[in-house]
Amino acid sequence: MNPFINLKRSSQYGGVDTYYVNVHHIVRVVQSPSGSQVYTVGGDFYCDEKPNVVAMLINRVYE
Repeated sequence: MNPFINLKRSSQYGGVDTYYVNVHHIVRVVQSPSGSQVYTVGGDFYCDEKPNVVAMLINRVYE
């Protein structure tokens, strides 16, 4: 089981990079104007994926 997912950095903030996130460190995901704001134990960031897409990626880790 690979607990890491890739999330594209929000286009609002330059959108070129991706975040490589351990799903066990994700605390909360909320809707933002351009996608999602993801809160982790190490801080928060914005990504282009909608909250339902982030949830789907997290669920795939546990399948």
